[in-house]
Order: sequence, then C-alpha cells, then structure tokens
Amino acid sequence: MEKNNKGTIQVREDLYEMKQHGSLDYPVAVYRIDLNMMYLNLIHWHWHSEIELIVIKEGAAEFSVGDNMYVLSPGDTLFINRNVMHSVHPHNEQNCIFHSIVFSPNYIFGYGHSVFSSAYLLPVTNTPGLRSYVMNDKKEDDHSISMLTSEIIKINLQKSFGYELLTKSYLIQICHMIIFRLMIRRLYWTNPEPKPQLPILWSITKNRLPCRILQTVSISVRANAVVALNAACS
Repeated sequence: MEKNNKGTIQVREDLYEMKQHGSLDYPVAVYRIDLNMMYLNLIHWHWHSEIELIVIKEGAAEFSVGDNMYVLSPGDTLFINRNVMHSVHPHNEQNCIFHSIVFSPNYIFGYGHSVFSSAYLLPVTNTPGLRSYVMNDKKEDDHSISMLTSEIIKINLQKSFGYELLTKSYLIQICHMIIFRLMIRRLYWTNPEPKPQLPILWSITKNRLPCRILQTVSISVRANAVVALNAACS
C-alpha cells in the first residue's frame, strides 16, 4: 500500500504490500495518513513483513487485523505484528487521521538466528493469536508507550541530527514493553490445559521471560498481568 496520501494501493496477488518502508540502511518509515485522501476513503486488505504501530490523532476508524476489528480514536495505539493481514475503514462516516510507524524487526532484533530474535521476536511472531495489541494513553501502563511513539513521529518528521539512533532506542523500549505483555498472553496459547492456579502460572511466566524484562517492568504492569492471569484461571 502506498502510504503517501495519493490513494494508490500497490499489492501482489496475495495482497503483500510492495512498497519498501524506509531503506536498507534505515528500515523505518513514519507516515501521516488522512483516510479521506485514500481511494474510497479506506485502506484495503494488505500485509507486510514489517511490524506496524498505528497512532490515532483525529476522528475514528475501524481497524481490522486478522479476525479482530477495533474501533480506534485519539489516544489509541495499535500494534500490528509482522505478516498479518489488516485493513482500515471509516467508522460512522467519520474521517480519521493517524500516524503509522512501520519498521523491520531485523532493525531491532538483528538478522539471522540471533539471541535477540530467538528469545524475544520468534516467540511472539510464531504464536497464533498474537496478531495485534491495542493500547490507550489514559491507562498508566500504556502512557509510556504513547509518549515514545509520539517522540518517534516527531523526530522522524524533523530528521534532526541523531534521529536514527534515538528512533532505534525508542523502538527497543516499546518492543520491550509490548513483548512482555504478549508473552503473558502466549502462555494461554501454548498451555491451554490444564490451567494451573495463579501462583503456579505466575511462576511459569517468570521462568519463561528474560529476567531483564521482569526487572524493568513497572509494578502496575505486573499487577495487571496477575489480574489477567487470575481471570484466565478462574
């Protein structure tokens, strides 16, 4: 899909997006998308090998990601995993303006079978059900991610000295926080039965997650994870 507000869509027969996002040296692209400027005021189904972060600025729209559909409005941020089909449609005939951050996971996790790829990336990208994740900056746990995405958008539009280094740093922090949450969710897909009691399941979580993640996540994130685990076990 051409995300340049010309309304054109360039995909293969299998709906793979043909546009290269960023460059080989800097595989990151930031777009400002006005849905009214797109053909038929929507973005057709497509997929790409990059990870995408959507940040809503104005209005509302319906984002379909795989089998899920989200109505997003200002304050919402959407994580779309790599190789996942997605589309965007107007909601109640409203326009929607949003920013899209598209980046190659290799930029963050390295190429080939690196320790970063095997420990952090593959468990998320290779697990069914981890196609998308919605955040809202009104939630304490999501506010820091919202702040980081805003900084990425700003510095990539300004392109001041060192913006590439800052972008990589911010993306690493965002991936760090999102992967922790998705790995919690992954436990339900890889261990659906039997469902252990809360203390046992939290112990499994701690053993499976890299200790550096557990040491740096906030207490509120851990508390919310415990609540989610408890609800899943009940």
